[in-house]
Amino acid sequence: MLSIGAILKNEYPFIVEWIAYHMALGINDIYIADNISSDGSSELLYFLDKANIIKRIDYPTQDGIPPQLGAYNKILSMLDKDRWVAFIDADEFISPNDYEDGLNKLMPLLNDQAIGAISLNWAVYGSSHSILPDDGLVIERFVKRAADLHPVNRHYKSIVRVSDVIKAGPTPHAFIINSDKKFVMPSGEEHHSYDGISEVIDWSVIRLNHYVIKSKAEFLNKKVARGRATTLKNSLGRNLQFFKNHDLNNIEQHIPLWFLRKVKCQIATINEKLLDCGYQPLIESRSEPLYKTTKSMGVGFIDTIKKDGRAIVLKGWAVDNDKKPCSSIVMVINNSFLIRPDSLSFYDRPDVEKAGIGNGIGCGFICSLSLPTQLISSVQIYTLNQAGLVSLEFPLNEELVSKLV
Repeated sequence: MLSIGAILKNEYPFIVEWIAYHMALGINDIYIADNISSDGSSELLYFLDKANIIKRIDYPTQDGIPPQLGAYNKILSMLDKDRWVAFIDADEFISPNDYEDGLNKLMPLLNDQAIGAISLNWAVYGSSHSILPDDGLVIERFVKRAADLHPVNRHYKSIVRVSDVIKAGPTPHAFIINSDKKFVMPSGEEHHSYDGISEVIDWSVIRLNHYVIKSKAEFLNKKVARGRATTLKNSLGRNLQFFKNHDLNNIEQHIPLWFLRKVKCQIATINEKLLDCGYQPLIESRSEPLYKTTKSMGVGFIDTIKKDGRAIVLKGWAVDNDKKPCSSIVMVINNSFLIRPDSLSFYDRPDVEKAGIGNGIGCGFICSLSLPTQLISSVQIYTLNQAGLVSLEFPLNEELVSKLV
């Protein structure tokens, strides 16, 4: 009875998990418009279709037509009139309040002939303080979300009955349906707005977990154009502000462990079917993970950066939120690779004590790090506390960064 419609572009690492999750919920009719990717997504979608796991629609961007809206109308034209379809993105996961009941509590609304559309409010998940990701699933790595009543959760996506849809609306969040049909929330209360933002947040039966940013590295690699760090100032600033606005980690809430296991079993089944069809998965290499402290950031400054062949030497000072010196310095290259120091020594900084920033003991550092051989497009330098968590990200001016990239 319920299908999923989506348009995907450059979502390769997350596609199989997203499909497996919804199949574990009992949704096996999935239509994906392929917006032609460069990261291996298009090839994966081709083989998922070949294995009869999804239905792939070739959908390159068309002049003058927003890709999502055009793709949604295309998918609607392919579905039986009595179907319901949830139009969501690859970072959105349909989440029932009770995973044991699954989608059962939604059935009274789906069976009501007076209803033409149902909204699903977001539950926006933050980074869970992850800078560089580990190799777990999205649904197990990110377990902290925005507070229940945070305004960002007023956004919604729609489940629509195909026969009652006139066409996709002006945004991907809502649809234009027949005037004699109701657009309701999961509680059954009727909507009075079709702009994609609800008057109230309704998680009474079901919601849409939205992993909008994931880790900082995943966000930057997806959102920020690649290139020299010194030429990305404006774009980087806008995107980092978006990240900060959505890095909401107020409430910890996990997917049930038994359902997580069910998803992993479904992933294994999908991967077996893909291999049987001749698919060769991409081998992704990941750096070791990196997390930041949940406490406030410390303060510090890099006085000098000197480049010596394929190594750099940093000299500066840093203290954490408790005014204690850091335990180590690390560098992250291209939002992907963690580099630890070849040598690191600490010394006292009376000038820091004079400035009233702790006692100055052991907060000065001299650090040498080897640079990788690949082209460097971005650099971040962090301090670590005794727990191995990031306690400070150094602000780097363009002059300093230009020595590295």
